[in-house]
Amino acid sequence: MSYFATVINVMIASPGDVQKEREIIQDVIHKWNAANTKTLKLVLMPITWELSAFPEMGDRAQAILNKQLGDCDLLVAVFHSRLGTPTGNSQSGTVEEINRHIQAKKAVMIYFSGADIPPEHIESDQWTALQEFKKTCQKRGLYNEYRSIEDFRGIFSHQLTQQINSNFLHLAPKESKGLSQVIEDPTPQLSDEAYTLIIATANSTNGQFLRKPHINRNIIMTTDRGLIVETKDHRETAQWDAAIEELESRDLIRAQSDKRVAFKITDKGNKFVGKLNNKQQPQLSNEARSLLVEAAQDPQGKITFTHDMREGTQIKTNNKDFIKTGDSRDKAKWTAALEELLESKLIEDAGGKGEVFRLTNAGYNLANQLIQDNNLLSQSGKKQEPQLSDGARILLIEASNDTHGIIQCNERDGIAIVDTNNKLLTDTKNQKSAVQSSAKLQVSINELLKLGLIEIYFNDKNVKTYRVTSAGYELADKLAKNNEAEAGQAK
Repeated sequence: MSYFATVINVMIASPGDVQKEREIIQDVIHKWNAANTKTLKLVLMPITWELSAFPEMGDRAQAILNKQLGDCDLLVAVFHSRLGTPTGNSQSGTVEEINRHIQAKKAVMIYFSGADIPPEHIESDQWTALQEFKKTCQKRGLYNEYRSIEDFRGIFSHQLTQQINSNFLHLAPKESKGLSQVIEDPTPQLSDEAYTLIIATANSTNGQFLRKPHINRNIIMTTDRGLIVETKDHRETAQWDAAIEELESRDLIRAQSDKRVAFKITDKGNKFVGKLNNKQQPQLSNEARSLLVEAAQDPQGKITFTHDMREGTQIKTNNKDFIKTGDSRDKAKWTAALEELLESKLIEDAGGKGEVFRLTNAGYNLANQLIQDNNLLSQSGKKQEPQLSDGARILLIEASNDTHGIIQCNERDGIAIVDTNNKLLTDTKNQKSAVQSSAKLQVSINELLKLGLIEIYFNDKNVKTYRVTSAGYELADKLAKNNEAEAGQAK
């Protein structure tokens, strides 16, 4: 169904060293349009010299561009290592475009990259000019800085929403003006290394990891050794270091000192992981689930799709062929399952030819969850009681007897002081016993969290409060009855 919409022209201005950022700006704009144009009757139109300019003679190149592109409603400018080429009227074309829009009282958003610059790409004159321009921007308004490409995507997505809500919603029709909430992805996009690191840290005993650089190798590990990454490859080391900076720039983790050896997850980081865990699983067919779980057990996480005249169509993973030779119905069923995983972004086309597919980070996460769920089911289809450690079993029963089903964990000097049901569970006789009992209780808490028997109820800087879930109460009752029955038999 067609409808009228107001067009907001968005000029993308920059020197030539930020091509990825230019692509991200256009991608974010297109996603904003997909989410909002129909309800707000507003459409953002990206204006770039690559698509909007055409050959013309008779004036300065920048003057011709100014005429052809015109004054837009909003200008987004990005800089990294260069300011750009002088135009005759200004220090660079980008600077001239910024000045023209400011003079016309149009909205301007300026970003500076803080990412590392390879020494061979640094031009001293350009760098000096850029720093001088940056100083002038400090006196003229507000700009933003970012540390990585993905960092820029998250920042710009959020701030574009703020810009539209603040300065352009009045252009929406009267019936749409109440719709000031703009759909955004609640969880930022992270690299695979950053995802692995934040999830492992959140699930570790005390929410910390250590980075230990050595002369010929680099080690990253959680303090309970749940995650250990050891690499001698400089490129891999750079990727993991970038992942740490990525998480820091989003305030998901924080260095514990200037030495930058120990890092701890922040409240925002815990909430981020909580959102990941709460995201609804894709609705997959039984075939797609089976294929995903089997691929997760393949040493390379690989699925192959081949077809030849003699063998027919084959879908293989973990040394298992899923299609019966000559069965067209079987072929259609498993081919659809493969397409299902691809559309859900649980696998990716590794070679771009549709022949070899590999599990994504999301694919591994969902497969692990499916495997865990299957382990909790008995052959008869009835739920099987989770196998708890002694510490987790005692903690669950004790918490279920608390008036509100609450476990409180107060961290002091790296030691978790845990109490529930008016009982202090941390052994505080001396420092050594306090450290040991604190570590054991943290393991028990994480065990109950992973099984969904308790949930985070309140999360402050030094105090975490957990609450027993309905599944936790149900299991605690069974455990208590079993204990009573064993005690009766003993008598």
